[in-house]
Amino acid sequence: MPPTVRDPSRSSINAPTSYLSNVSNFKIIESTLREGEQFANAFFTTEKKIEIAKALDDFGVEYLELTSPAASTQSYNDCKAIVGLGLKAKILTHV
Repeated sequence: MPPTVRDPSRSSINAPTSYLSNVSNFKIIESTLREGEQFANAFFTTEKKIEIAKALDDFGVEYLELTSPAASTQSYNDCKAIVGLGLKAKILTHV
């Protein structure tokens, strides 16, 4: 008995091209300013955080995730400084 050949156009699985048609629905959430300092000996000054935030905003990142302002007074001040920049990106954080 010869093997059965399936017609790929009748597959219940979406073809890759249909996934690519949804690319405009994706948003970039960048977490360098939150996750980046969780490595040993990693520390960003407020000035460096502002520089990174501006670069990511210029790149077109839609969301910037920051360290929780409740974590420390410095984190609160950093969040306040970055929010005050008037970036196009939306700011996300955990409280």
